Amino acid sequence: MTAVLGFITDTEMLLMADSAYHAGCRRVLDALPKIFVHGAALIGVAGSVRHGQIVQYHGPAIESDGKEAEPLRTLMAWVDDLRRCFHRHGYLGRDKDHQTETLGEDEELLVAYAGTLWTIGTNFQVIRHGRGPSAIGCGTQAARAAMLALLAREPSDFDYGLKVEALMIRAMEATATVDVDVAAPFVLVRMAR
Repeated sequence: MTAVLGFITDTEMLLMADSAYHAGCRRVLDALPKIFVHGAALIGVAGSVRHGQIVQYHGPAIESDGKEAEPLRTLMAWVDDLRRCFHRHGYLGRDKDHQTETLGEDEELLVAYAGTLWTIGTNFQVIRHGRGPSAIGCGTQAARAAMLALLAREPSDFDYGLKVEALMIRAMEATATVDVDVAAPFVLVRMAR
């Protein structure tokens, strides 16, 4: 139950998340962080609260090694360290064939690093996103579609630096309208590229 929306401008990386969580059979609106600065990256978390807490409080930081020309290599090394961290905390499960340790079925990360958005999936695959918005969580499709629609309405000389936050809020409001598991207030975290 989450929507984390990410966008990269010429000068900054932005992640926005909703505030809804499940606690047993009830929905709770809480200030638990779904997005946070972690070393040289912004990280957004979808899935279990515990999953996010392990990443934020026990996970290795993504540090800039001065080789931003090879951010995939840096993230792959980080993911290996993160997998070991989840293992130490007893958090990994097994895939349906019991071959590989994985996260829960709906747990993923949206990482803004080196001016690019990346998704870390349940089996720790690293996916680089192209230009434009990206999202994770149950509101993925709605958030991304709403943001793309809003961007398409703007002229080509659109000033992203001033208006992108407003567009992200509108996209998240639209997502909350069509997805009962996404709710305001929305939290934005930004970091210079």
